[in-house]
Amino acid sequence: MADFTCHFGCGWRKPADIIPLLSDRFAQLRSAEPGNRQGNIRVRNSIAAGRRLAARIVFAQTGVSLLMALVFLAQGARPATGAFAGGMLATCGTALLAARMFVGEAISGQGAFWGFLLGTVLKWLLLAGGLVALLGVWRFPPLAAITGFVAATLVNLAGLRFKD
Repeated sequence: MADFTCHFGCGWRKPADIIPLLSDRFAQLRSAEPGNRQGNIRVRNSIAAGRRLAARIVFAQTGVSLLMALVFLAQGARPATGAFAGGMLATCGTALLAARMFVGEAISGQGAFWGFLLGTVLKWLLLAGGLVALLGVWRFPPLAAITGFVAATLVNLAGLRFKD
């Protein structure tokens, strides 16, 4: 009979000895999260990771909005305010979607889909109404307002490319 001694410090002597070690590790993973009533295994892409990503994107959009306001400050206070308002409009839309998506505990896949769909519809209603208000009601300079809006919206594309 061949000797199956492990030379990597895993503590098993025969191939069948690894099974109890794996089942113990599996049991540890199942009970690793406090309040885990169903015994679900923790996954890498958690709701907390989504919350952190949403917070980072909202903060980055706020920074880009301020940056665009500084760029348009050379043209005057009104264009700078328009650029900031356009950027913050996109930021508020992202915050609204994030608040809708990550409001509570994990839900079913169908519930997450409908929450995402409703949050996206609310976000686009806010964005459309906000752009109408910025350009039609308050009559901010269109170039400044739309540039701030587009620059802050592009942060979503850049932010979603980077992992935790």
